[in-house]
Amino acid sequence: MTEYGDTTNESRLTNVSRRQFLRRGLAAGAIAGGALALGEGMASRALAATTGPKRKIIWVTHSIGEWNLAVDTGFMDFCDQAGWTYQKLGVPGAAFSAEDNVNQIKLAIQAKPDIIVGTITDPAVEAPLVEAEKGGILVLLNNSSNEEIRAAHNWGFVGAGGFGQGQLVGRRLAPLLIEKGKKNGVIGFGNAEPGHAVLRDRKEGTIAALNEVAQKQGAKFTVEEFADQSHDIAASIPIYSTFLRSKGDSLLAIVGSGYSSMVASYRAVEGAGLKPGSIPVTGFDTGPDINEGIEKGYIIYSVEQELYNQGYLPSAIAWSRLERLNIPPVVNTGTAVVDKDNLKFFADRTKIILDRSKELGIRHA
Repeated sequence: MTEYGDTTNESRLTNVSRRQFLRRGLAAGAIAGGALALGEGMASRALAATTGPKRKIIWVTHSIGEWNLAVDTGFMDFCDQAGWTYQKLGVPGAAFSAEDNVNQIKLAIQAKPDIIVGTITDPAVEAPLVEAEKGGILVLLNNSSNEEIRAAHNWGFVGAGGFGQGQLVGRRLAPLLIEKGKKNGVIGFGNAEPGHAVLRDRKEGTIAALNEVAQKQGAKFTVEEFADQSHDIAASIPIYSTFLRSKGDSLLAIVGSGYSSMVASYRAVEGAGLKPGSIPVTGFDTGPDINEGIEKGYIIYSVEQELYNQGYLPSAIAWSRLERLNIPPVVNTGTAVVDKDNLKFFADRTKIILDRSKELGIRHA
């Protein structure tokens, strides 16, 4: 598993930041326009007018893991541009507890940031987020949300709707199976975090779409959920291997609840010596390992959720709220489907993010 370094802006790039670049560019423009005497002072005032004061943003995530990389990069890119600082707090994905999540939000409040971006996978985090807001901290949500709680406070949200993502998976998977003559059997749903609201919504959306197609085509699919422990890929692969053997010929496909689940499931299918596509794997998220699985043919497609945008856009929305008094919107980032036909585009994008994360010092390999 790749490890990340410090994700605070105190460990910064050594090259010229965008903020410095803009300052120099504005100064050069002032000189070119005949304002040589104003120079750097004019540039500084112009820059302050467009970026506002320095701010601190803290992301408190329910799950620190591999999938954070693109989100961190998005946060840090915006902070470079605006002259802000970024910090991440959270709970290791394999050790989630609502109590720990609440405590991390309280720690964030003590740091007195201008903005806290939180994730909601358990209603217990509502109270500390409200506390933060009452203390004058702008609260926004990303990645995971509870719509009832979000709407009650009119908090902005940037992320994917789990149910809609599940529908995208089911509406593609059911016709593919039926076309192959597989109209009855089991579809496994490996869940990295049972009880996680968004992962539950993904499962329910998948089931709804499978049933929608099956009823029209005279098919019957049964979805069986199991805890796959995929935050530890090495421990998860044997769980998938056991599931494969136990279901035998009745197993039609596997849906992974997220990044780690898809990686573990496809590697288990590959390790069992099965032909690519014989037990199609699908699910949610993209990244290097999932791209590899698509390229090999074990993963037939994946529903993307634009993780970079889940870092960059909340930052930009916070700036818009604080500097221009705009109401934070709800942004759905979960509508793209990645398969072999468009894989190059997403692989190229992944490389850009990986290269940038190395420059930022948050990825070491």
